[in-house]
Amino acid sequence: MPTARVVRTANFAYPYSERDQFYPPRTVKLLVAISFLAVLVLVLLPFYLQRLEQMEYLKRGEVTNLTGAMRLQVDQAAPLLARKAMLDSIKNDLEARVTMQRRIEAVDYSVDRLLLHLAELVPDGIILTNLEMRQSARGGAGRPGLSGVEADLPEELQSAFILTLEGTARNAETLSRFHRSMGNSPLFYRPGQSFNILGSGLSFRITTRLWGSGATMEEGDS
Repeated sequence: MPTARVVRTANFAYPYSERDQFYPPRTVKLLVAISFLAVLVLVLLPFYLQRLEQMEYLKRGEVTNLTGAMRLQVDQAAPLLARKAMLDSIKNDLEARVTMQRRIEAVDYSVDRLLLHLAELVPDGIILTNLEMRQSARGGAGRPGLSGVEADLPEELQSAFILTLEGTARNAETLSRFHRSMGNSPLFYRPGQSFNILGSGLSFRITTRLWGSGATMEEGDS
């Protein structure tokens, strides 16, 4: 009867009695995979960081180039901006001068226009011996048409110039025609007259206010 022999083969697995001291195969595989990934990350990380550094250098270069281009544009625009500022200053000065001239024209009363207009109104038989023009005292008391303020005097005539004409007339009809012509004129406001009879005619005095005169510039306009 043959004798049976039991041949014990090599067992590379952990002994059954020591299983609690070893990881199971699934855990070992997982640890190996994690270790591989960690090694892969450590290997690839320098390349990734180098790539990031190159991209950062490229961005810095683009920013530097853009800054240089903008600085060049500013330098090129500086003379234009200076010229624009000078032109704006000249424009503002001209506008101020035009505004001042208009205000002066509004204040100044054209005496030449007044004299020419009077020359057209004076008929034959009237001789003017004196012409006086003065600015009324606004709000002052006195005879209407001289220095005082009439009750129904328009606001724009409160400070208007007062014109006084003195002279002689050949007769009452000539004086009436002259007085009527002044009353119809757009330059004179309600001319009043007084007269004395002379041996050879009449002496008269006519007082009126001048439309469009007496304007004053405000302190801030000068």
